[in-house]
Amino acid sequence: MRRMRIVILISVILTINCMLVVSAEDRPMIVLDNETYADVFGNVSHVSELYYENGAIKVTFTPGGNDPYIYLPLSLMGDIPCNEYKVLAIKMKAPQPGSGNLYFATDRHNSLDENKNVRTSEYRADGKWQIVTVDFSTNEYYEGVVTQFRFDVYPKSVDGVLEIEWIAMFRSLEEVKEVEGGDVEEPEETPKYAGPTRTPDYVPPKTKTDARTSVLMVLFGVLFACIVAALIISILYLRKVKEAQY
Repeated sequence: MRRMRIVILISVILTINCMLVVSAEDRPMIVLDNETYADVFGNVSHVSELYYENGAIKVTFTPGGNDPYIYLPLSLMGDIPCNEYKVLAIKMKAPQPGSGNLYFATDRHNSLDENKNVRTSEYRADGKWQIVTVDFSTNEYYEGVVTQFRFDVYPKSVDGVLEIEWIAMFRSLEEVKEVEGGDVEEPEETPKYAGPTRTPDYVPPKTKTDARTSVLMVLFGVLFACIVAALIISILYLRKVKEAQY
């Protein structure tokens, strides 16, 4: 009986640990790891190409374009409550140094304008991956549930290729720093009015798909661990019963 109690305790600890892993990974996130993601981005402006290659979405800009932007595929990330997720993070390689802006809309403030505009952290453009962040926590209009994100990558088109590996929401900048070595810089303060007010672009709603594959894989892992634990307990129990018969 003592051995059985130990096995049960180990299986319970294993299950709880797996559940904690699921909780940590269950954030609004999209990993752009196959070519189908080239078709899920919303409206774009002054973008000449948007395609998948070698584990990332790649974007090139129209020469001479003013204010190139892309709409991020929020429909694949699930609900984003503003009171919980206050930081957007993009793992990317920038073709040129600089910074961009993120325009957002929510179910309470459903148009894009300069009041709902937050500057990104600085791009390095050194040929290496970096995690660029946008901190919405100080913007008074960031409330409700996010309905649109428009990424204005540069003030004007630049040469080279922008690469994006994943997009995710975090609760704080400190939480982002725990990811992949914490290569995160603090964003600069966004001016109250960064430019002329734009007419919001209509983005048709998209149906949610199973883009959160990583979460499902972890859930299957939890299920597998529970099955293994149950089998071990059953084998030990049957052996104990058999020994008791003699």
